[in-house]
Amino acid sequence: MKQFIPALIIFASCSSPNMESRIQNYMKDSIVVNFNDPGSYEFVSIDKPDTVSNYFFLYSEKLKHLEVLQVKTAEKGTNDIEKINDDLQKTGSDLDKQISDNHKKVDSLIGLTINIENNAIEKIDNELKQPDFVHHLNYNVKYRGKNKMGALILDDITLSYYPKENKIVPVKDVAGQ
Repeated sequence: MKQFIPALIIFASCSSPNMESRIQNYMKDSIVVNFNDPGSYEFVSIDKPDTVSNYFFLYSEKLKHLEVLQVKTAEKGTNDIEKINDDLQKTGSDLDKQISDNHKKVDSLIGLTINIENNAIEKIDNELKQPDFVHHLNYNVKYRGKNKMGALILDDITLSYYPKENKIVPVKDVAGQ
């Protein structure tokens, strides 16, 4: 047991600087090249990673699918084909038949969407039965650089590291910037 603890400490200390250097290289290769003045880039710090487990990620994806499913199920109720057919039989005009056909097509597409969402939810439920693992790690990186006016500003960016794919990608904020 005493030999295990030093090995764990060595492993933990070796893995962190490696990830920090990978993130710094990613910043230089992918982010800094788009700066107004790339030469003004200064690395400041990287916060401790925020771990997103697979269960958390899958559960949030399932909630998104359930929300779409709920909306589409409500929409399907508004396209009541039996009611449209009753109205069609009363009037019998070509325009009403065309409207009815369009309602059937819309209802068919909504039904298809509902099937897709149900399949996605079923797939997520199956994945939730598997052992949990780290889906990705979020790193908040602080840096300095000159803006368009030449002033040195402090900014930050959140980068996600996906261990399964071994890739780093920037996280888009709510505004999509």
